[in-house]
Amino acid sequence: MKTSVQAVIFDLDGTLLNTIHDIATSVNNPLAKLGIPSYSDEEFKYFVGDGVHTLVKRVLARYPHHHHQESWLVDAYMSEYAIHQFDTTTPYEGIHLLLEKLASHSIRIAVLSNKPHQDTLKVIKHYFPFLPQQDVWGKKPEFPPKPNPQSLLALLHHLQLSKENVWYVGDTATDMMTAKNGGLTAIGVTWGFRQKEELIDAHADFIVSHPHEIWRLLAEHNKHASE
Repeated sequence: MKTSVQAVIFDLDGTLLNTIHDIATSVNNPLAKLGIPSYSDEEFKYFVGDGVHTLVKRVLARYPHHHHQESWLVDAYMSEYAIHQFDTTTPYEGIHLLLEKLASHSIRIAVLSNKPHQDTLKVIKHYFPFLPQQDVWGKKPEFPPKPNPQSLLALLHHLQLSKENVWYVGDTATDMMTAKNGGLTAIGVTWGFRQKEELIDAHADFIVSHPHEIWRLLAEHNKHASE
């Protein structure tokens, strides 16, 4: 017997918000000080998703003689991102309407990101001020990054919901693995930073190309669960 969906947990970058250019700017600016050429926004789509430390490792992978400057680049990125995080970032088309529909039907909305917690809170408060801050979680020091499920399970405990009643939505294999590792239904989105094939290979339960498809899936699921 199906159980109803009572909450949806969203990834942030590439799922709710197109943040890629502001992230790229915040890395490329300090890279210029090291004499390293800028990377394109398209390249950054494959650098991000697994936390800022992994982002920096990927950026410096071509430049092994700069590996000793990873910590400096992490700090420099954090400082730059504090300046540039609102420059060009925008919600994806249809996201606001989806979140409004979920809220109006008493479906809880939460966020779980590998972006540093302080930055996650800031951008969500700026672009989605109606979302409860206590349900918005970035990468916290007490938890390893996704796809390790520890932060997801802790968030479920915070929400006081079981995994059967929650869907997880994201745009990368990391997100699909996070959902699977936590026992949640995994919804992959194709409007973000990665390709559909990656989501298929990561065993997404559903793959959608527009936010309204999430609402349609959820409404249909809950209708059958109530029958």
